[in-house]
Amino acid sequence: MGFGAALSAYLFISTGRSNLRVGLLESAMGLTKLLTALPMGDLADKHGREPVGKLGAFAYTAATAMTVYAIAARTLAQGSSSGGGDVGGGSGGSGDAEYLFWLWVAALCLWGFGKGVVDGPVLALFADSVATGNRTKYYFYLYAVWWVGALAGPLAAVCIFLSLSNDWTFAELATVLYVALAFKLANAFQLCFLRDSDALGEEAAAVSVAPTAPNSTARVGGGGGVDEGSGGGFVGSVGDDGSGPLGNRLLGDAVGEDELAKIAEFSAGGADNKGVEEGGEGEWGKEGEVEVGRRQGRVPRLVFAASLVSKLGSGMTVKFFPLFFMLDCRMSPAAVQGVYVGVPLAMLAAGKLAERLASRSFGRAQAIVLFKSAGAASLLVFVWLQRSFQSNSSDGSGGDDDGSGDDDDTGGGGGSTLLAQNLLLVVFFLLSTAFTDATFPLEESILMDFVPPNRRGRWKSLESVAQAGWCGSAVVGGYLVDRNGYSSTFLVTAVVQALAVLIWVALLPLVPKEEQRAGETQPPVREVKEEEEEEEEEEEE
Repeated sequence: MGFGAALSAYLFISTGRSNLRVGLLESAMGLTKLLTALPMGDLADKHGREPVGKLGAFAYTAATAMTVYAIAARTLAQGSSSGGGDVGGGSGGSGDAEYLFWLWVAALCLWGFGKGVVDGPVLALFADSVATGNRTKYYFYLYAVWWVGALAGPLAAVCIFLSLSNDWTFAELATVLYVALAFKLANAFQLCFLRDSDALGEEAAAVSVAPTAPNSTARVGGGGGVDEGSGGGFVGSVGDDGSGPLGNRLLGDAVGEDELAKIAEFSAGGADNKGVEEGGEGEWGKEGEVEVGRRQGRVPRLVFAASLVSKLGSGMTVKFFPLFFMLDCRMSPAAVQGVYVGVPLAMLAAGKLAERLASRSFGRAQAIVLFKSAGAASLLVFVWLQRSFQSNSSDGSGGDDDGSGDDDDTGGGGGSTLLAQNLLLVVFFLLSTAFTDATFPLEESILMDFVPPNRRGRWKSLESVAQAGWCGSAVVGGYLVDRNGYSSTFLVTAVVQALAVLIWVALLPLVPKEEQRAGETQPPVREVKEEEEEEEEEEEE
């Protein structure tokens, strides 16, 4: 409701009408989250998610109080009239803008601290509470609930703006923000009820990926034991406490050559490895087991790298799309909020499509590559359309695109042509956003499947670092917008999103197409294909 279009507009107007300052404020929140996320994730892994959740409740309450003060300070200093605070006017004196800027730095730093405390541990507890093999489904449920809330927020904002004058004024924006903060307090209250005792334990353990030996029937037991098979092969498992041949660190921290060698030695000739023939290293040998360890540990790292690159690209523009619609498209507050009503609807539809596609043996990594490629392509079309409309507008009705908002005829003289152009831009904005972000359930299910429970808090906090990168790149985006305009910045984002797709491509041979349940060992996709080809050759012979 308040921390999207309304907040971006409020910050833009109140701090001197500068895109760069909006980016700096977003980065203040991101930097604080970056400094908080990793130590909080480590603390949650060692001492439980429950106490960290209570600390997050306190942080959210303090952030809400500071935000209320920042809004009230502007109201007390200049009054709540629209004369000096709408999109067509100034923001007051430069001293007021400077003072408000630093107040918002403090408020958003508190929000960054709260998000750094909460996001990783809470989602790690969610992963611990979902049985392995069912994560794609339950992460889609989580995704759907999140976007239902994201839909309700803009709808409420539309109602608030329509009940007032539907102008970009401090008074109306502040009203939306106050209502949003009330819901944030409810969020803080809920954090007090997290319980580590409700986690599933062994049933939510990480999976193991191993090469399939020609005659092996070995499978990994849920508690780290091994069922005897007739051939060799690596049968490492990860138990609830991170124990087993893969050990605590294979899926969590960096794995060195010595550690991989120990894994290979255990799986090839260890006393407890009954799946390997006596006196030998098994049919795959030590080098094969080391390669399996590398593959197993590579998956979460690649997921993190792809997420980081994608968020760096998105962060350059995510806070500036509302300002683009406000300034260049000359849309009213209710119209801009209406666009963000469409975002969760498009995301839910695309998310369900991605989940169904992945569940029908298409593959989770394959679906991610397909959808993110479509998202980058849609954004490129958006940029092309925006530039075409701008160049074809002889009277400049398409907007100034310098990010300053000087061409500010919010009444709009473009008539039906401007409306049609805006609708087309909104369609491709929704397509780009939906395709790019709809794969969240698939990404989370892959990551949590390859990370043992005792490392999930740390990995989710590391993911929060990627989200902090989203905020950090907002400074770059704000600078580019002030210097080159919105469309050039959107183009840079599309290119960066395309680069992230290349990282996801590297995961295609590493992630099995079908989800596994805890206690199952499934070979990587490449080896499954090799076995199928060998079977076909034998049938032909």
